[in-house]
Amino acid sequence: MSSISVYKERNTKSTTISNLFIDEYMTGANAVQLKVYLYLLRAMECNQDVSVSTLADRFNETEGDIIRSLKYWENIGLLGLDFDPYMNLTGIKFIDPEELRESRKPATIVPLNLSSYDSVPSKHVYSASEMKELRGREDIRELVFVAETYLGRPLKPSDLQTLLYISEDLHFPKELVDFLIEYCVDRGTFEFKHIENLAKNWFSQNIHTVKQAEKITSKYDKLVLNVMEALGRTTLPTPAESDYVYRWSGEYGFSKDLILEACNRASLNVESGRFKYVEGILSNWKKDGISRKDQLSDYDNEHKNQSQGSKSYTATNAAQHKNKFNQHIRTSYDYEALEREILSN
Repeated sequence: MSSISVYKERNTKSTTISNLFIDEYMTGANAVQLKVYLYLLRAMECNQDVSVSTLADRFNETEGDIIRSLKYWENIGLLGLDFDPYMNLTGIKFIDPEELRESRKPATIVPLNLSSYDSVPSKHVYSASEMKELRGREDIRELVFVAETYLGRPLKPSDLQTLLYISEDLHFPKELVDFLIEYCVDRGTFEFKHIENLAKNWFSQNIHTVKQAEKITSKYDKLVLNVMEALGRTTLPTPAESDYVYRWSGEYGFSKDLILEACNRASLNVESGRFKYVEGILSNWKKDGISRKDQLSDYDNEHKNQSQGSKSYTATNAAQHKNKFNQHIRTSYDYEALEREILSN
């Protein structure tokens, strides 16, 4: 990998670390992120070129870890990353923490007021010319670079379509797309169809910042573990199983207690195909307007009575049919006359 120049926003003779960095930025970073930042700061002061591979070797980390650390500081605003037209990282710009604080203004977040999965925009298919134009934008080039780094492979045309859909149609900011892909890859999901499903789920829940995504994914991860345990599974969830849980908690909007109740019912009734069984239960509950666990008692009784009524109706019909048949037999034959005829012979 080629060398990367490291430089400041403006030249200063100071080599000290800003107190603001220590007070406000250092505490939120992990060990790798801190090592990368401090080493780059030293490299800048002595005009030393670096590369992602040399940083990875020096700190005994993967190149993906180094890239994620660089992206972390870029998202914070303390680093600027420069790319060439081929999406090779060519430069790292340091931004003074004091100047960053002065330049930043509080962001205004406008709620999207979306209430259901159906509100998610349909997927736009970008033409070749549109894709070429979009790939010329620096922010899109960076997204492609991040996605390919996390996935460890070049993006297929369908992958790029999905990436553009998430960025342009769902209006995910760059840092949220970064977090989305990293979250999926860290959990073994490398297919863009599953990344797209999760993006739709977040969109339907008004998630439009990394902080919101971190909160919901923390809650979701615990729910997945609870679901796997309730269904008697000891393996990691597959992407398809994860999609089920995305749908139950996001699209259907069910609470944890309702989802686990459906899982318990599935475990009592079937040995295999439990995820599909739970899907059947929850889809029926959604269709019938069940939104709270305390509604289930009346709901179950109603369906039990309907079932018993159906059975009683069936039994009554069968009895009536049997009586009519017996009556037909009795009226068609004179059993006493038939018996006398048999005895006389």
